[in-house]
Amino acid sequence: MSNSLIIPALKISQPIGDLYVAKIKATDLLSIAYSDIRAIADETYRNTYLGIQRKLDSRREKEISKYVRTFDATFPTSIVVYIDEDDVELIEETKETLQIKIKNPSGRIAKIIDGQHRLAGIQSALENLKNCQDLLSDNNKELHKLENFELSLTILVGMDIAEQANIFAKVNLTQTKVNKSLVYDLEEYSKIRSPYKSAHNIAIALNYNASSPFYKKIKRLGCIDFGTETLTQQTFVETLVKLFISPEPEKDRDDIAKRVTISTNELSKFPFRKLFMDDNDVTIAQILYNYFKAVEQKWEKAWQDSSYLLSKNNGFRALMKYLKYIYPLTNTDIPTTEIFYNYFKDFELTSEEITPKTFILGERGMNDFYKYLKKEISYSELIKNKQCP
Repeated sequence: MSNSLIIPALKISQPIGDLYVAKIKATDLLSIAYSDIRAIADETYRNTYLGIQRKLDSRREKEISKYVRTFDATFPTSIVVYIDEDDVELIEETKETLQIKIKNPSGRIAKIIDGQHRLAGIQSALENLKNCQDLLSDNNKELHKLENFELSLTILVGMDIAEQANIFAKVNLTQTKVNKSLVYDLEEYSKIRSPYKSAHNIAIALNYNASSPFYKKIKRLGCIDFGTETLTQQTFVETLVKLFISPEPEKDRDDIAKRVTISTNELSKFPFRKLFMDDNDVTIAQILYNYFKAVEQKWEKAWQDSSYLLSKNNGFRALMKYLKYIYPLTNTDIPTTEIFYNYFKDFELTSEEITPKTFILGERGMNDFYKYLKKEISYSELIKNKQCP
């Protein structure tokens, strides 16, 4: 890299002051950026803090590292950094355009206000590609693409720490978290086949089929439209994909888009993976239809009445885990409702007992229900251990 880095930028005037919006290669930004983690400065003075960023979340970093290697990775919103005025030279061209000259492009001079996980993910992906012992042609192409990945950058110059912290708070605290049910619903518009798109399509088909056990039960977009919904679209989609279809749904989508054959290594762990690979979503929907029809026949009142837990998120998750357990035992590709019902008919548990009195809300209640279905705990043990009203 040369002794200076020139970044063309636009000047934007706002009440807080002038901001500079530019584009920059991720590799160039990584060479000058650092994250000022908010930490306790002195154990003696517990109220003294340094920095404004949060601790890096390794899980998010790993997720982003995988994401930036997908064929259509994008970060349309800006990374926000602060640079001290002594480290830059602002060379105005017009009233709104200028050149920002970074005086020391090999020094850590750009403090990350927002975007540390995006940058950490890109850096992790670059390191993984560079560390490959045998760089295949595809890896070289990926590395070249990532080294030329451009980012939108907002630069703050010469602001004090209070102003930086205020911007960090506004960026992070005023954003509304996107409902994941909406994210999965938007898969409908995707032209690319993927595990999430398939699961979304199956959810919608079952939700609007008047004879389906899921008829008007799934909260599309996470909202209640009919007043009968008990199950979120997010729970339906994520549970189906995670338990039955794919170990790496984003990679599957990427491979399909690249016309690469998706992995068959996990077929034994994901009962519907082969059906998904064969573009046979209709059969997956039929299996779910038959299975939950059997559930509905066994515990009709609890399935139909929203005051019971059976058709709510955790009840659904327990039933899906049980389906994964019994499906291979049926020895048939599309078990009928009658076949599935044979796995439920002898349970002593009644609809009236599928309540928080028997099953504590949350993970524990779901696990107790699943253990009961698998006969790992008996009916008498389940009832004996139930909570008092």
